[in-house]
Amino acid sequence: MPQYDSRIGTSTSRTVLTQAEAADYLRVTRRTLYRWRHERRGPRWTYAGRQIRYRRTDLDSYLDARTAEPVADGDQEAR
Repeated sequence: MPQYDSRIGTSTSRTVLTQAEAADYLRVTRRTLYRWRHERRGPRWTYAGRQIRYRRTDLDSYLDARTAEPVADGDQEAR
């Protein structure tokens, strides 16, 4: 049974999101998504007719690609 995702106000079984849902999911503004598309950066998108849509898997891949590993205390160079 699908679970409710309070971040985007929809069930987690939904795989294609609107611009507003994608922005909420990433916690950025719709304007930021627009700018990223215009600059050809950010998560991948697709069209459904004339409407821009984001696949949840593409949003997750985008986030995973930008995940930073923490630096251990002993690994930092002295400044």
